[in-house]
Amino acid sequence: MKLNKKTAIFIMLLAVTVAGLWLRIHNLGRESLWLDEGASIRIASLDLIQIPGESARETYPSIYIFLLHFWIRAFGDSAYAVRLLSVILGLLCIPMIYLAGRQIFDRETGLFAALVMAFSTFQVRYAQEARGYTLSVLLAAASYYYLWRIYEKKRKTDALLYLLSSLLLILSHPYGMFIILAQNLHFFFSSTFAPHAFRLTLRKWLSLQAVLFMGIGLWALILYHYVLAQENVMWLQKPGWIALYIALWHFSGSRQLMIWFAGLLLLSPFSLERSRLEKLEQTLLLLLWLLTPVLAPFLYSRFLTPIYHVRYTIVAFGAFALLTARGIAALGRWYLKGPVVVIVIALSLLSAKGYYSTNYKTQWREAASFIDRNTQPGDLVIFHQGYTLKNIFNYYSQRTDLVKVPFPENPSPVNSENLELLDRLLQNHDRAWLVVSHALGDEDKIIERLGRSHELIYHQGFFGIDLYFFKKPG
Repeated sequence: MKLNKKTAIFIMLLAVTVAGLWLRIHNLGRESLWLDEGASIRIASLDLIQIPGESARETYPSIYIFLLHFWIRAFGDSAYAVRLLSVILGLLCIPMIYLAGRQIFDRETGLFAALVMAFSTFQVRYAQEARGYTLSVLLAAASYYYLWRIYEKKRKTDALLYLLSSLLLILSHPYGMFIILAQNLHFFFSSTFAPHAFRLTLRKWLSLQAVLFMGIGLWALILYHYVLAQENVMWLQKPGWIALYIALWHFSGSRQLMIWFAGLLLLSPFSLERSRLEKLEQTLLLLLWLLTPVLAPFLYSRFLTPIYHVRYTIVAFGAFALLTARGIAALGRWYLKGPVVVIVIALSLLSAKGYYSTNYKTQWREAASFIDRNTQPGDLVIFHQGYTLKNIFNYYSQRTDLVKVPFPENPSPVNSENLELLDRLLQNHDRAWLVVSHALGDEDKIIERLGRSHELIYHQGFFGIDLYFFKKPG
């Protein structure tokens, strides 16, 4: 019995989704939780009323933390359990990008985009992390899906779902605002250069954006201390131009894939078999979706305050998947598309193999276990940076008979004043441990100060962490 095209695509989509699930669930607990994941768990474990304030102090308030709060209540806070939420959100991105591709283009494009999403190492990596990045990818794709439905059908239900997905996107990560910016840029250019072909009036568009603007305005007030005061982004550095190449490398997964995907991106505009104006509209939609969340924060970081990080640009990945999918579709015949699909899958699996065998996350599980095994009751354990103590070390450490001290207590440089406090602290302890992670280059001052009264016995290194054990002579 011969399957029709619709059924065949559904079966292939199901197969791609199952493959995506396996890639995301495979080796889920292999690596330790790292600092940001530990912060997610700590904050999500608080009472609901405490979460917004604590989130704003640590990073930024996100609806992901509220989801994680209820998830932990239901399934516990083990590393595997908390990461499983991101796995599910990442898995939902596969059918969601299919729907977006089908809505904007056709079923075939949706299928190819789902395949790129499913096998992407960039997506797999952040689907295996207890952070809200996969939620942002999902909501960005949903926002564009309902946006295009508004353009084509103008239904009130679609408008409400567009507003809901877009507001949730803004509340999931600050980079969600760049998605809204991209959509407004698209409306401006399309309505200016093709006003007769455009499907939405300026009045209706502004009424939609007015609702979003209220959400963005509230969010901007919350983010004031996060971005402008730089209290929580001091670790971000001014990016060099090489950062744009690195972003493409992350989106692709490997240098070999980057070459293939670059070729497909160049082919994508030639696959649009519609009117000239529709070609312009679709191409512009995806290019702005892809480039705005990358270039806008990059340029802001170059000339004003550093806010750029490549993992935040993941909200643009849906456009990357759709553009490469159109590049595959542009090849026309299946005897051309088939081999390209096989090559993309093969190279993606090679990239995933490298990901599974490489350490990316700081080894707090191993470091905490080492300290628990080798310390004695009453030992002084100093943490530099201090915030690592509450956000991740206490998650893994089982010892309650140690004197654990953050140093400096607040995220600040080491200076003579806090070093004097350290001297007074050392007077009461013959044995002292120094845990160094996320340091700002001033850890040598602490080591030198410890060496004045205590002898360095040994140094143990873990990925992203250095442990030093000191003991008073005699």
